[in-house]
Amino acid sequence: MPSSSRIVVLVGLILIAVQIVWVYRQYPRDAIAMPDYVDLGEVDEDVELMPEIAIRNTSDQTIRCIGIPSRCDLGCVEAPQIPFAMEPGKTHVTRMKFMTPSLERLKYRGITTRVVSESVSLYFDHPRHPKETVELRYSIRSGVDAR
Repeated sequence: MPSSSRIVVLVGLILIAVQIVWVYRQYPRDAIAMPDYVDLGEVDEDVELMPEIAIRNTSDQTIRCIGIPSRCDLGCVEAPQIPFAMEPGKTHVTRMKFMTPSLERLKYRGITTRVVSESVSLYFDHPRHPKETVELRYSIRSGVDAR
């Protein structure tokens, strides 16, 4: 006969497994659909752009986008329209403020090409999708090229 402490442990493990299954069924795997990248094309250095990103809620529950880190790695990124909520089945188009880097800044960072790709993370209140990433792809046109 198993001891009573083993039975208590076994019951505890079963209850934890049931909770995990319940959470996974409550939040479907494909809850957030967004592009892998946004192609900004050829852009001037040191200019502010407002790229749009369409984010679709494919679940049956409301999902909130709760944040984006404001940062200045290569280019500076801000998201004045975040936070926002997405109803089930709806698409939300959000704009980001993005300041393109100068060629000098790229060179300082060790980037020798004008074609750049930067990752931007968006944070959600969804347990299976707490963070989704989109790449901003662009090519820097120098002031000499623009003339």
